[in-house]
Amino acid sequence: MKIGELPEDIYEVALQRVDEYGINIGLNLNDLDITFAFDWSFTPEGVEIWSDVDIGDFDSFRSFHNNVPSQVSSKYQVNIKGTPCDVYDVLKAFDVRNPAIQHAIKKLLMPGRRGHKDKLQDLLEAKQSIVRAINLENE
Repeated sequence: MKIGELPEDIYEVALQRVDEYGINIGLNLNDLDITFAFDWSFTPEGVEIWSDVDIGDFDSFRSFHNNVPSQVSSKYQVNIKGTPCDVYDVLKAFDVRNPAIQHAIKKLLMPGRRGHKDKLQDLLEAKQSIVRAINLENE
């Protein structure tokens, strides 16, 4: 399905997702197939909901947006089994308490995709954090 064919409520969100998670190839967005417009796995809606939208089933999308608390989604947020989660939810779920390990995990989950540094820089900083975590564990 092309972005321009979406109902207005979904069209607006799709355009936001293109800005947040999409590709910039200079095409008219209305003519762009939703399958190629942005990486569905990084969006709060997730792959299953966008797959439904792509085949013209809008119920799961509308249900999701009616039940989601109104908050700005972070670039760290992903959809895990239908639940929006971010890195802090993961750290809490796994009871990661060492701040240096927390920092390394955050860098390793999205190296080069946070908009600040490239992949290599994030990996090097994660390595430094792991060394610091080892030192903290030995104190």
